[in-house]
Amino acid sequence: MSAADSPNTPATPPTGSPAGGFAHYRRILRHSIIYGLGNLATRLVGLLLLPLYTRLLTTQEYGVLAIINVSLAFLVTVLNVGMTSAIFREYFRAGNDLIRQHVISSAFCFLTLLSGVAAVAGWFAAESISQLLFGSADFAPHTRVALVGLFFEIGLFTPRSLLRAGERSGQFALVAVVRLVINLILNVVFVAHLRLGVYGVLLGNALSGAALYVVLLPLVIRRLRYGVSFAVLKRMLAFGAPLMPAMLGTIMLASADRYFIRHYCGLHEVSLYEVAYKVASALSVFVIQPFYLAWPTVMWSIEKQPGAHQTYARVLTYLVGATAFFALGISIFGREIIARIATSTYVEGAWVLPLVTGAYVFSAAYFVLNTGVSLAGRTGYMSLAVGLAVLTNMVLNFILIPSSGIRGAAVATILAYVVMAASMYAFSRRFLPLQYEWRRVAWIAIVGVALFFAGSASRSLGELPSAIVRLGLLGAYCMAILNPKFLRRDEWLAVQARARQLARLVGIGRSGTG
Repeated sequence: MSAADSPNTPATPPTGSPAGGFAHYRRILRHSIIYGLGNLATRLVGLLLLPLYTRLLTTQEYGVLAIINVSLAFLVTVLNVGMTSAIFREYFRAGNDLIRQHVISSAFCFLTLLSGVAAVAGWFAAESISQLLFGSADFAPHTRVALVGLFFEIGLFTPRSLLRAGERSGQFALVAVVRLVINLILNVVFVAHLRLGVYGVLLGNALSGAALYVVLLPLVIRRLRYGVSFAVLKRMLAFGAPLMPAMLGTIMLASADRYFIRHYCGLHEVSLYEVAYKVASALSVFVIQPFYLAWPTVMWSIEKQPGAHQTYARVLTYLVGATAFFALGISIFGREIIARIATSTYVEGAWVLPLVTGAYVFSAAYFVLNTGVSLAGRTGYMSLAVGLAVLTNMVLNFILIPSSGIRGAAVATILAYVVMAASMYAFSRRFLPLQYEWRRVAWIAIVGVALFFAGSASRSLGELPSAIVRLGLLGAYCMAILNPKFLRRDEWLAVQARARQLARLVGIGRSGTG
């Protein structure tokens, strides 16, 4: 075992550690928290409206909505063409401000043209698309309004990327909150008041996207005078296009099982699985997506700085630790969460939560493990890693879902994500052999799994005693990783310093109250 893997390494930072010690980690954390608030606002729409949907839509209708949303996710990924990731690479590697303006202008014009053509083509083919998805043309109006929303969603990629590149996380979060408010109001009006059903949900989403588009459009309008630089666009497409299969494959991993479930088990089972997946997605809302929004800016901006490799390696440990905590909480309290936000009909799907949240942990790790191929510009390896995972997922879905239903889908999901993370690590090491802290990552996994089984066993104690035990298990997890046996000495000193600051703040608050 290398020194990098030893929890008791002395406090002195390794040679070449980033200036400021934990400055980069604090930077990631700060922007992740702000992005998290904005992302929480965006994702809260789905969570806050879930009680409305599960009570006013039948399980069949909710299954239809799930299929439409999955299909939109595929289209968004295809029409993005990896451009969002390419914007960051070109923006931070640009030699001057003029090139940066060309990056923004070229990306926006290209994506607008591509999404506009796709939306118009889909509008006229709506009946055929509906027939393909549902075996009936009855959902053609739903398809058309979904495509309108798709156009605005693609149009938002560039201005939102610009906010992230400038680390304007506060504005990013504010815009997301505005969309949350608009979406909530429109969905209540269309679904609860006008009783438009699934069509009302899609209409509300499209209109809220249009409102956000209008708000952010001025950010790119003033840059359009720089026109399209075909040289810049060519470089972005050369970097982003190989990412498209990876991005599309990621969407397939997260959603293709709905098509298998619909085919073998029916729309009712799709709705059970979808609600459980919505609950599990809280892990993405609170941890993974905020990190994903903050990470590219930090990753690219410190690429040439001393100690960057140590930062990349440690970030994996911290990210896995955070995601494992949320995965544990969602898994051991999943039945209660579903019962509160939906109806008792959907509690049956809670069995899949530990497997789906486990898959999210591996998904989070993938975002850090691909650092080597990202910095090397060899994005085709991402598509290869995701392709292996998709192949694994499809084969297992075909084998497991007919006999085990949504449980088989969950097993196929987590095994596919294991394949994706492991293969990405193998590929990335060819370009950047980072010394990840595998011993600490393994300890996090062991503690999380053991505490999950303890929480499941505690249900035999009764509702209230079991809830108390499970809350205690979450505290036990924190104690298992926030102690001097697990943390390195510099990390332990930092934790102690933060604890003293918090104690002083609490003391000031108490004295002020007195």
